[in-house]
Amino acid sequence: MAVLVALFTALALGSAISRAPWCDEAYFSEPAYRLATVGETSTAVVPPSPFDDPKTLGTDHYTFYTMPLDLVLQAGWYRVVGFGYLQMRVLALLWGVAAIVGWWLILVALGADWRLRLVGTAMVALDYAFVRAGSDGRMDMMSAALSTLGLATFLMLQKKRYGWAVLAGATFVAASAFTHPIGGLVGTAALGIAMLWYSQGRFRWWHPLVAAAPYMCFAAAWGLYIMRAPDIFRAQFFAVSAGRLSAWKQPIEALTREVRLRWSGPYGLEAGAGIKRVRALALLIYVCGLGTSVLGFGSLQRRGLGLLPVITGAALAILLLFEGTKSAAYLVHIVPYLAVLAACWITRFWKPMGSLALALLMLVQVAGSVYVISRREYSREYAPAISFLKMQGGDVTGVASLGFGLGFGPGLTDDRRLGYFTRRDTRFIVVDSTYQGAFDVYRDEQPEFYDFIEKRLAARRLVFENALFKIYEK
Repeated sequence: MAVLVALFTALALGSAISRAPWCDEAYFSEPAYRLATVGETSTAVVPPSPFDDPKTLGTDHYTFYTMPLDLVLQAGWYRVVGFGYLQMRVLALLWGVAAIVGWWLILVALGADWRLRLVGTAMVALDYAFVRAGSDGRMDMMSAALSTLGLATFLMLQKKRYGWAVLAGATFVAASAFTHPIGGLVGTAALGIAMLWYSQGRFRWWHPLVAAAPYMCFAAAWGLYIMRAPDIFRAQFFAVSAGRLSAWKQPIEALTREVRLRWSGPYGLEAGAGIKRVRALALLIYVCGLGTSVLGFGSLQRRGLGLLPVITGAALAILLLFEGTKSAAYLVHIVPYLAVLAACWITRFWKPMGSLALALLMLVQVAGSVYVISRREYSREYAPAISFLKMQGGDVTGVASLGFGLGFGPGLTDDRRLGYFTRRDTRFIVVDSTYQGAFDVYRDEQPEFYDFIEKRLAARRLVFENALFKIYEK
């Protein structure tokens, strides 16, 4: 375990140092930073545009477009260690360590032998998507870790104290839900299945009420804060959540989007992936593990592991049929289940097939993380752009992640319409892939925005360009 935690820490920390910050990290860390410094969860870098983008209503004072627990924890963390992109990512790394320990405890509680415990935990800890989540400033790793700890706690306690196991497990899972809803859905499904799986005549009608109590406590605490500005909450929260749980209405489209949007990038299935296509080997092994667990369910059941494929099926169903954005960030909620099922298959056929599969998988997964580290995106691309802007001086319109270098002050505005509503005309406009993607959408769907953007850029000259950014000066 010590070696696995050290390997995960080295890969995640290396990735955290080398990758450039991105927009989601800014959107979810600036409110926490302001909570720690000025006492309100404001998002000043994005100008409010409620008529065109309802989720920005009131963001100059309140942030309701994300669940609250991550913001509160981040704020406390920044009070202790200071604010910065690396401090933000180290917090996710620590949650990654907690998730690794949680999976070890799950396998111990299920009675897995030493080989399965070792291989299963190693496959979780070194998975490319898991390492990526452990080096990313989003809340996904925290949510996944809390769900994992909830299941682990229930499994460890349920033999002797079933009622207390329900309460303890539900507390962790409720915390996961109020960190991110997808982690909460997956964790709640896993805990509910485990409660019934191990009920053995001990399940009583009040146990669901016991499990619901932590959710109600978190909801009540958040509700007190929501009551400060309920209209702003409704505008932000429902604008962000609209359509996110409706993928079941079009299952065929949901399946194709699942592969194309969630799995293809991290596992090298997208066009032009090049050498990244070797990551598809990891996905192939995961599919083999899932298939053999279904076909060999009886064997897993005799080994005391029958719960794993059932929970994995529930998690896959949630991501496929309910989660509509198909974000690759949510892989951390399902990949560990697939990794453990693959470990069950590998350790069953340990010699020689299992050893070969494990060696290839570990090589591909670690190589993927090492490749990301070797690119040194932060020092080669992000830092030079920040240095250029600081040296020139002047206000900037650009992606919010520039705030980690320039500061989240009045001199930076994240406005992909380049002032169409605000009429703010800054000295510099910084175009990255997210801005260019928005421009392409405007060209096809909202030409009035695109025409305005073209005129704004045409009035400027390109003064800096690298792989991440194009900087235009007025």
